[in-house]
Amino acid sequence: EFFTTHYSQPDKHYQLAIYAKNQCNRLGFLIPNNTRNTYSTLKNMNLVIQTTRWWGDHPSIVYYFGKKVDFIYDLNELKDYLNNIPTDNCIAFYNNDVKLISTINKLNLLQSFDNIQLYKK
Repeated sequence: EFFTTHYSQPDKHYQLAIYAKNQCNRLGFLIPNNTRNTYSTLKNMNLVIQTTRWWGDHPSIVYYFGKKVDFIYDLNELKDYLNNIPTDNCIAFYNNDVKLISTINKLNLLQSFDNIQLYKK
């Protein structure tokens, strides 16, 4: 029974990264609101280190995607990113952030991974 019981499974961030690897040239990822707020606080206190932006809050995305990942930490940055997103690039949002995206109709929904949606230009 020990060998037939599954104690873990790949999480949604892993699944997203593996799927996006074959679909997207580059991946943008809007960090969830609570992490954006924490990042803003740390930034205002001058406590952000350079590697913070490299890994986001799920480093597995960077590892398993294997290409450039742009973690987006504020909504102004998101607006610029969406206005300049090249064809064949993707962006992922948590479901509760999709309503913030006024240009969502210019993107194609590729896949949902639990509460994360992956869009492609």
